[in-house]
Amino acid sequence: MMMMMMMMYFRVKVIRANGPLHVLFFVIVIFMGSFYLVNLILAIVAMSYDDCQKQDLEDEEAEEDMLVGMRISFNLVNVCSKL
Repeated sequence: MMMMMMMMYFRVKVIRANGPLHVLFFVIVIFMGSFYLVNLILAIVAMSYDDCQKQDLEDEEAEEDMLVGMRISFNLVNVCSKL
């Protein structure tokens, strides 16, 4: 209970010293700052996801190219052995 009364006392002193506009400005800055940081983190996660997805596609294409090359060489070995 005593802590609540002290918080009220400090809140009243802050508003008297700085004015209600300063308190409103502080609250707006805090909300906008947290909104900005959340969006920044989400953008970084989305960019990382896109990079990983592109890397996976490149790996799949490289693996398919390798398999096609192995099939071609295997077919050449079969043709040469039949001669």
